Amino acid sequence: MKGRVGVLTGRQSDKRTDTYRITHIECRKDWSCNYVVECRKDWSGNNFMECHKDWSGNNVMECRKDWSGSNVMKCRKDWSGNNVMECRKNWSGNNVMECRKDWSGNNVMECRKDWSGNNVMECRKDWSGNNVMECRKDWSGNDVMECRNDWSGNNVMECLKDASGNDVMECRNNWSGNNVMECLKDRSGNSVMECRKD
Repeated sequence: MKGRVGVLTGRQSDKRTDTYRITHIECRKDWSCNYVVECRKDWSGNNFMECHKDWSGNNVMECRKDWSGSNVMKCRKDWSGNNVMECRKNWSGNNVMECRKDWSGNNVMECRKDWSGNNVMECRKDWSGNNVMECRKDWSGNDVMECRNDWSGNNVMECLKDASGNDVMECRNNWSGNNVMECLKDRSGNSVMECRKD
C-alpha cells in the first residue's frame, strides 16, 4: 500500500485496496518499504495486517493467527478502563483476557489460564529479582521469565514457548510509548521483527 502518511483525525479508505489505515496509531513499512498498518508474515509466509483500536474506539483491532491458523483478536484497556483490553487464545484454544495490576492494586494485571485451565495471575521479575509483571519459567525451568518493560520503562524481555516447546521471544513497547522491537521466531526458527508505537 502506497500513499501519504501523516496525522489523521479519522479513517481514510484506500480505494485501490479497499482497506483502512489510521497512520497516527501505528505505522510500519512492509517488505517493499511501503507504509502499512503493521504488516507481518504468518507461519506460511503470507502477509497479514495487524492493527489496534484507537482512543476514539475506531475499529483498528489487532488480528493474529493462533497455532491452528485461526484469526484471534487482541485489544487492551487504557488507564481509564476503556475497552482496549488484550484478549488471546490459551493453548487449549479458549479465549482468555490479559489484564494487569498497578502498584496501587488496580486491576490492570495480566491474567491467564494455566495448563489445567485454571485462572492464574502472571507476575514477573525484573533482572534484579523484583516482582514487576508476569513470571514464567526461564530456560532452566526457574520462575523468572516472561518479563516486559517495568513501570519505569526499563527494557526487559518476554520469553514464550510455542505449542511445540520452541522458544519464542517477544519484546514490546513500554508505558512511556518508547519504540521497542518485538521479535518473534517462526516455526522454522527465522526471526520476524515487529516495530510499533503507542
